[in-house]
Amino acid sequence: TVPECFRLSSRFRKVCNSFRDECLLDIYTLAINALKGAAGRKIDNASAGEPVCVYIHQLLMLIHCCLNYDFIGCSIDESLDEYATVAVPGTWRDCFLDLDNVRVFFTLYHRLPASMGSRVFSSLVQMTSVRRSLFDGDERKRFLQCLLLGVQSVLESPQNLMDRQTYHEFCCLLVRLKSNYQLSELIQCENYAATIQLVAKFTVSSLESWQFSNNSIHYLLSLWQRLVSSMHYIPSSSNHMLDELAPEITKAYIMSRVDSVMAVLRDGLEDPLDDFESVKQQLGMISPIAQCQYESTVQLLMNLFDSAAQQYESAMQTNSAADVQLQEGRLTWLVHLITGAICSRSNAGQDDSLARIDADLCYRVFQLMQVADARLQAGHGNEKLGLAFLGFFEEFKKVCMCENDRMVRSSVLYVRLDELMGISNDTMVLEMLVQRIVTNLKYWSHQVLVDKTVNLLQQLAIGFTSGRKLAKLDSIKLLLENHTTQGFLFLDNRKSQQSVSDADIFCSDMRLRTKFYSALTRLLFNRTTDTDEFFEQFMAPMKGVMDQIGSAFSTWSSGSPSDEVKRIFIALCRDLRGVVQALSNNMTYVLFFNLLYPTYFPIFQRAMTLWYNDPSVTSPLLKLMEDMVTNEAQRLLFPISSAGGILLVREACAVMAIYGRGVMSMTDITADRLYPMKLKGVAVCFKILQHILSGRYVNFGVFRLYGDEVLDNSITIFLKLAATISHTNVTEYTKLFKSFYQLLPCLTEDHMEFLSSLDPDVLVYIFRSIVVGLTGVDVAGVTHSCSTLDHIISFVFKKVSKSSTDTSQIALLRVLESQPDILNEILSIMVNLVVFESCSYLWSISRPLFVLILVNEQFFNKIQTDIISGQPSHRQQPIVNLFNQLMDGVERSLASRNRDKFTQNLARFSSQVFSVLTDNNTSNPSSSYSFGGNAPSISVNSSTSLAIDETMAMA
Repeated sequence: TVPECFRLSSRFRKVCNSFRDECLLDIYTLAINALKGAAGRKIDNASAGEPVCVYIHQLLMLIHCCLNYDFIGCSIDESLDEYATVAVPGTWRDCFLDLDNVRVFFTLYHRLPASMGSRVFSSLVQMTSVRRSLFDGDERKRFLQCLLLGVQSVLESPQNLMDRQTYHEFCCLLVRLKSNYQLSELIQCENYAATIQLVAKFTVSSLESWQFSNNSIHYLLSLWQRLVSSMHYIPSSSNHMLDELAPEITKAYIMSRVDSVMAVLRDGLEDPLDDFESVKQQLGMISPIAQCQYESTVQLLMNLFDSAAQQYESAMQTNSAADVQLQEGRLTWLVHLITGAICSRSNAGQDDSLARIDADLCYRVFQLMQVADARLQAGHGNEKLGLAFLGFFEEFKKVCMCENDRMVRSSVLYVRLDELMGISNDTMVLEMLVQRIVTNLKYWSHQVLVDKTVNLLQQLAIGFTSGRKLAKLDSIKLLLENHTTQGFLFLDNRKSQQSVSDADIFCSDMRLRTKFYSALTRLLFNRTTDTDEFFEQFMAPMKGVMDQIGSAFSTWSSGSPSDEVKRIFIALCRDLRGVVQALSNNMTYVLFFNLLYPTYFPIFQRAMTLWYNDPSVTSPLLKLMEDMVTNEAQRLLFPISSAGGILLVREACAVMAIYGRGVMSMTDITADRLYPMKLKGVAVCFKILQHILSGRYVNFGVFRLYGDEVLDNSITIFLKLAATISHTNVTEYTKLFKSFYQLLPCLTEDHMEFLSSLDPDVLVYIFRSIVVGLTGVDVAGVTHSCSTLDHIISFVFKKVSKSSTDTSQIALLRVLESQPDILNEILSIMVNLVVFESCSYLWSISRPLFVLILVNEQFFNKIQTDIISGQPSHRQQPIVNLFNQLMDGVERSLASRNRDKFTQNLARFSSQVFSVLTDNNTSNPSSSYSFGGNAPSISVNSSTSLAIDETMAMA
């Protein structure tokens, strides 16, 4: 029978489309007419709890739900709601051409209580977002004019905007106006000039009162960003007034941010600086606005900065902690604002005078860094100011460093910086940047600050030009020679929690270790070609740690080492992962492998034996093994005289086998601990096996030739372990789902002889997994399941085709003989995917479907009969003809040419059967899913030819 998911999903889509086409417009029209009638009642001065207001509130909710309907079957991403378009059908056109349907909302806003205004504007937001193609030019102009008149009336009487939710929805309405309509269209409206001035006044007032609704400022800045960015696409003669209004917005934003520091300290308000990402987002929006009258904006920033710097110096001299805190907050905002100003110049034209102005701004930030570093070394650092410096360097790097297309501007900027403080090129700025990174890592343990510092170092190391310039610096050489715990706070394990069983031990600083050592290793190999000696020196601290751990293990004959040893081992795995991830070629990887093998690999096996039940140890250790066996950029192609690949696989499989046996011995895992204690590690092991089997750097026949069962044991253990995991858990956890379904094709491609001898329970689990994958919504899961099934069924077909095969000796064939419903169910699912679903993976389905038909032709005939009998009489003969043509020109052979011919036939069949099933004379959809009854044998018409292969493009 067909799985229930097919019935439900198909019926759900059909019901939704039918409801949209037959009922939704009537509901919307009824609600709009009822709302107009309610607007004529006496509702002035009524409270929100009165019956008439409750009635109107329910009507507004209904209208909003109608407009928020998923008209095209594609759910809207609410995080990007300002970009959403309401794709109403063309039959709704008359409703929107009637402008009274728009005016009634603005009328209700002025008459209803303030708390109900949010419902009014939420509906208007959706109406404003109606697709543009619903109107012609004149109709769109009239509709927009009506909206602007309503907005103007709201801004002229803004009393109800004192309600925060109403205020927020109104800000959303403003930005939707610009996102759905062009600036040229707005300018053509009669009341544009009056409205844009009122919007500017409203924005300035909102910025000055930022604490009223800080989250709504995002929408207002987005509105002005879009308006200013559109100036370049309209004639210069157009009176858009943005050149005069935008500087007012910029000034208001700057002053509101600087003044917010005092309000936060005085009133204990939430500090906007605490949300660094939100600050960056706002700076990205204010940057293009600041381009209007850029010189005046820069002059304002410099005046504020100089004043705050002078007061900051005075406060430090008088040891006034309150004044120091106040001025540091202001300077932090000014550094952010200067960063935004520099960012706004990234795409601007080359102008020597503006480049010199930018240099003046940068000079002030560089000077402040020196003062801040002196205070930090004295124990008086400021995390938010440190984050602002990092943000400044990130933007400066993009705009003024290592970019050939900006060399003209950069040269002028560096000439001015050379005059001011002796910085003549980007290499000197890189030196300052490295000093900033080292200072942060040396003195700070603040997680966000250190995380962004390490990320910045990694970005520089990965960059082609920046990585090579960075590697030549003396400060980097010093960093590569001194990267131990004594030099950097975040590398000190002892400051972590006392119990390493806590999940946070590897969720903060420990993860940063991997990024840190990945960056350092990249810089090391960028620095010199004579890497052997330098790599030995770089790895010396880690070798010392491994020797320490090995000694600790040898002294414990029973029990488990201390938590301190465990903590050190976790840090070691994180560090080694960073090193491995940075190895980009065979030469560097061989250096690393020779350093570990054979001396230190036993440490990993011993650690897994001791702590297999502790995910804080197993996770980093297994991920280290995963990185080591990944053949990225063909780095694992050892010399032909080396057994490195075989030895690597043996060691990784040995660690996995220890873990697998340990997990199988744990029978008391509670549901809340199932993922960290079992599923997470199993998912990583699936990845390790996948990388080993697909890496193409080991001849697996060597293992069986010499009787080495380490790989077979690992595969057996983890397939048995997988069989203990419910498919519900597999589909619930994305990482487990992906790793398992990526492993299955790799296992079945070259190892079917081994897999066919596994326990029946394991084989049945694999088939059930294929069913789950085929019926899932993940396309990758479907394609991996098809590939796995193709390998299995092809193996079965080849074995059955040989008369000498003793099926009783092959466990896989015995399972299929004892449980024939397995293949029947899979065949049923795949045929229904082709016939009743519009699938984009037809090529993947065609490969196993062809072999299934050859293996199980009798049941395929039964499926045909059931599908045909479930259709209305006028459809039956066309579908019979299509099924008859499906096997035209196809032989009982697995040759590639034969498979391709079937794929072509299937593509044509899928397209034509869809046309038959979607004709105007439709019947009950559920009837097409009724299977049962007997069927005649299939007839093959070999005279039909196919000219187009649709599915090759899909592949």
